[in-house]
Amino acid sequence: MITGKTITGIEAVNQVGHSGLIGMHCVVVTNVRGDGQLQLRFGVIVAPKSCVIDEPDGALFYVEYEENDDFYLESVFADTQIVLLEVV
Repeated sequence: MITGKTITGIEAVNQVGHSGLIGMHCVVVTNVRGDGQLQLRFGVIVAPKSCVIDEPDGALFYVEYEENDDFYLESVFADTQIVLLEVV
């Protein structure tokens, strides 16, 4: 498994499989601004069955992150850029 390198959501699934991703920490690129700045989210990949998803959006998997004392989900699609992290 490759960690610490930017890959896409589909590459992550192909490398590790859906079940292997559950519980992994990662950084998700959520937005690329016109000036080249990136908006990033750090979180944990969660099992869709453990989430309340109001409207399924076709995501490959979801990343749960905390912001302002609340938890949110970020959808990861086939072309979403992520970095898988090994926690030591």
